[in-house]
Amino acid sequence: MIVMFGAGQQGLVCLGRGWSEPEPHDVWAVGPSSTLVLPRLPASPRGYVMTLSTVPYAPGGRTQALGIVCNGVALGEFELDADRPLVVRLEPAVMAGRGRTELVFTPRHFASPAALGLSEDVRQLSFALHSVSFSADPRSADEIEPPIEGLDDRALMMGFESLGDDCEFGFAQRAVGAEPLSLLRFGGIRLHRLHEALDTGFAGIDDPANIAVRGGEGEYMVDQTHYRYSYHTFVDSASMSPGDLLARELVRLSFCRRKLLEDLEDGDKIFVVKSSVNPGLHADHVAPVAEAVAAHGGGMVFWASVADDDHPPGSLRWHGANLVEGRIDRLCVPGAAVVFSPYWLPLCRRVHRAVAARKQHRVVR
Repeated sequence: MIVMFGAGQQGLVCLGRGWSEPEPHDVWAVGPSSTLVLPRLPASPRGYVMTLSTVPYAPGGRTQALGIVCNGVALGEFELDADRPLVVRLEPAVMAGRGRTELVFTPRHFASPAALGLSEDVRQLSFALHSVSFSADPRSADEIEPPIEGLDDRALMMGFESLGDDCEFGFAQRAVGAEPLSLLRFGGIRLHRLHEALDTGFAGIDDPANIAVRGGEGEYMVDQTHYRYSYHTFVDSASMSPGDLLARELVRLSFCRRKLLEDLEDGDKIFVVKSSVNPGLHADHVAPVAEAVAAHGGGMVFWASVADDDHPPGSLRWHGANLVEGRIDRLCVPGAAVVFSPYWLPLCRRVHRAVAARKQHRVVR
């Protein structure tokens, strides 16, 4: 489950005491403590991993830290870093028998920008909260697949690029602090449309005639009518006019198209495909996409498919020179809250190792 806290986002109903008015991308905690009351989480034998995306308010170079209490249990004090999410493990006992999940945050410092002479803002700020997510923790990522020596998890996940379907992999990247700017990270393109886009070099993706902005209450969404997919902007409709958003998105689409084509030509990234709406895909459906990727350069394709009795989570299988299928315990349900699998990180470690070995074999031959 991931909950967002920008203006118009679903997380605003979870705010208790100690918060300011929401801003376009986050909400500021104010005063000595702030409370969140979240929906009940399903039972998990190994508990959960909670990931907080924050921006600490620490003027003058001070370190901001946050005491966290979950359901009455003190979890400790944690230093905040704007460049990395805060990841906290929640043991099963913390979550057991609860009809809801209550979090209380106590900052080490809070201060008013006005009192510090920095602005006229009189709010007693401590940190801004962008999102909080929970993933079930059947085993730790390191138990499933050990870390890669010399490559931290953020850098690892930056080496993968989602080719659409939905937002799940984008949020799995966010959970380790990886925030690549990419064309399809938060988009919902279908496999046959993706094949067409790859074949044509994504021609027309930034044509104003093919772009429609949907606003109303909450977040703007953008529809790309030529390839028939939609994507999130994470921009509240109250913060920008539709015309200004369209102008911004045309620039972004043009840049991201060039960047994706360059990455395809370089062949260093691993491109991720999956299908939440059709988890029973056959390799014959995915192979044309892998062939289209190969036509641009030497890129590898990681196809995430759902595990079964014969293929447990974490198992890999190669289908041709540049397509590796990796099994994951589940994919997100279309239209439901994003509760991404804890297997994404260890599975990406395993795929990275398999791809590196395949490329090394090519060099040796």
